[in-house]
Amino acid sequence: MPNVPTLEEVGVPMKAGYWVGLLAPAKTPPDIVETLSRALQKALSDPATHNRLTDLGFVVDFKNPGEFKDYISER
Repeated sequence: MPNVPTLEEVGVPMKAGYWVGLLAPAKTPPDIVETLSRALQKALSDPATHNRLTDLGFVVDFKNPGEFKDYISER
């Protein structure tokens, strides 16, 4: 729709973003959560995976379970 103005063009300031995370049910045993966290960190640390996600426009920013819980709480 080339003739439809953007929100910014009509005076509506807009910033949008998104995040992607891995969640588990609330009563998941801590050792399972830690295992999943380590596996995710390992996968995201792999250069091929990291580069592919970056090429797709993602900003790879691993957070451990405590950090991610805080991050979600702040949103």
